[in-house]
Amino acid sequence: MLTVEPPPPSGTTLRLTAPLGTGAFSSVWLAEDLSDDPLVLRSRRSLRNLRREGSASLSRASSLRKVRVPGVRPLGAGKRLLEQQERSGTMSHLQSSPSGSALSSTRLVALKMTARSMFATCSGREEELQRDRTRVSFVREVEVLRHISHPNITKLLTHLTTPSYHVLVLPYVSGGDLLGLVNNDEAHNALSESLLRRMWSELCKAVGWMHGVGLVHRDVKLENILLTHALPCATPPSGPLIKLTDFGLSRFIDTEAPLLSTRCGSEAYAAPELVISGRRYDARETDAWACGVVLYALCARRLPFGEGVASPAIGRRIGREGGTREAAGARRHWLMCIARGEYEWPECAMAPDGDKAEEELVGPRLVESAGARGIVARLLVRDPSRRAKISQLWDDPWMGGVNAGAGTSSAASSARLISSDVETQSPDSDTDGYRGEYDHADLQVEGFEDEDLEEDDEEDDDGLLLDQDGIDSIARQEVQ
Repeated sequence: MLTVEPPPPSGTTLRLTAPLGTGAFSSVWLAEDLSDDPLVLRSRRSLRNLRREGSASLSRASSLRKVRVPGVRPLGAGKRLLEQQERSGTMSHLQSSPSGSALSSTRLVALKMTARSMFATCSGREEELQRDRTRVSFVREVEVLRHISHPNITKLLTHLTTPSYHVLVLPYVSGGDLLGLVNNDEAHNALSESLLRRMWSELCKAVGWMHGVGLVHRDVKLENILLTHALPCATPPSGPLIKLTDFGLSRFIDTEAPLLSTRCGSEAYAAPELVISGRRYDARETDAWACGVVLYALCARRLPFGEGVASPAIGRRIGREGGTREAAGARRHWLMCIARGEYEWPECAMAPDGDKAEEELVGPRLVESAGARGIVARLLVRDPSRRAKISQLWDDPWMGGVNAGAGTSSAASSARLISSDVETQSPDSDTDGYRGEYDHADLQVEGFEDEDLEEDDEEDDDGLLLDQDGIDSIARQEVQ
């Protein structure tokens, strides 16, 4: 049991239920929120109140700013495609809760727990430095998440520190992560190109919006992209399908002087400029590269440059971060492949009943998608100045719902792509706000208002930047 008392008048009581996963520095647990006033409902009320306070004047001085960032929403056919997908879904968030009730869907949360004393084997000075880095990473993740709201980014419900752990309390996302999807034969065999394109579009919306407000992630990878519903499912879910999580390495940057020097993130997703010692980098460009690695892996069920480990875990196509590194020479060769941007696509799988190019690509045949290959080719570019920005991908025919025929070469597909000169603008360049209109189901649960149980914050498609002037300096600086 974890019990803390801020903020008054309602305390917070959480009961650990089951482990969900373990990372290099933290573990994630499923927990039940036993508070009188559930954290999920508190979060919705808080954001709704900010909306109401700011609805009269969404000015630059307002504590709530809806930042409209050019290039993070699909245009034309792409916009119609996403709208149609969202309207066609019939599985609601409430139906996915374990007991099927609206109230129970607010009771499950995920706890990201980082141990405060995991460095006992280090020397005194090194242990102190590691403890400080862990604390700064925790504080920075809290600082970043409390200032943003986006339908495809996990929310921060609350945070606390115990004698043993730093703890982030996040909404429970039940579908697992994209690494689990890639490594699961049944799930990946059922993944269609249209569903792949939907997941990819939502990831681009999240990352593009972040870059537009001067926020970089620096650890985009399969493990950090969550599914709101487990796949395969009979009907595509309504609302967001993916959530970007784990902002421990994220930070706000100065868009006028964006270059950073600290190397961080997972090497298998690292851009060439990160593996070349001494080179400064723009993290928006390295995020774009990592997104390209994700799309390649979703199609091919492997990473484009391998994993740099001696032997992946038995029965797993792609291992989670960690494992035994190969000999120094082999690892150097692996990093040089990344530095040179050398990758190949696996051979295309044959359709089971002969040539079925007219049918939608599914599962093993996703590697045949010339459209997805073209997107990857625009992102896995060695020279950062020639690499596509996330905001520039919406002009791509595949992003707009056009399926290039199976068997068409990626080079030919890339030649047909339309380039864009539109740059992502800084958040100060456009502060006009607007409120979308949407429908809500009538929900009746004793003890709570109808609007408490409405997922109105999930419907805010463009994202919100909250109290930009109040963002603490720790979210704008590097950890030394």
